[in-house]
Amino acid sequence: MSGSQVFEPSTRLEAWPPGYNGWYSARCVARNDNGTYHVLFDDQEEVDSLDPSRVRAPTKLLVGTTAAVLYRNEWVSCFVSHVAGASGAELVTVTFSNGERQPDLSRSELMFPPSQAEGERENKDRLEEKTAEHDPNVAATKLQNRLDAALKMTSPEVLAVASSLRP
Repeated sequence: MSGSQVFEPSTRLEAWPPGYNGWYSARCVARNDNGTYHVLFDDQEEVDSLDPSRVRAPTKLLVGTTAAVLYRNEWVSCFVSHVAGASGAELVTVTFSNGERQPDLSRSELMFPPSQAEGERENKDRLEEKTAEHDPNVAATKLQNRLDAALKMTSPEVLAVASSLRP
């Protein structure tokens, strides 16, 4: 995945939210103090804390670029067969494996599948999360981290409750 580039508010980018199947067109709303991004997708869905490894510069739309288009609630694989217009405002024609074409699609109507390495990393992360759900040591560490975070809060009531829960 990405993560090395810094995006300023209103910058166009692509983002891959956890649990989704690829990169989607979006705009940076803000870069949070912790380095994550607040992102607004072209379909108006928002993610307020997206890890920097899940944002990247927009894919350059060239003839032959692999993409997917939503068809009957399923993403269908295709490739870009024609590009018209200026960068950022392109209209593309895509061609499907059966030879059918769909013209005049904007970037926001496309999803860009992950590379093989990105897909493998995503699968590994999901497996680790699933394994961690059933590991008592991981659960204890998460609880300890939440307690430590609560102890850093300034509210006297929160400090009292957190202190009483600490082993």
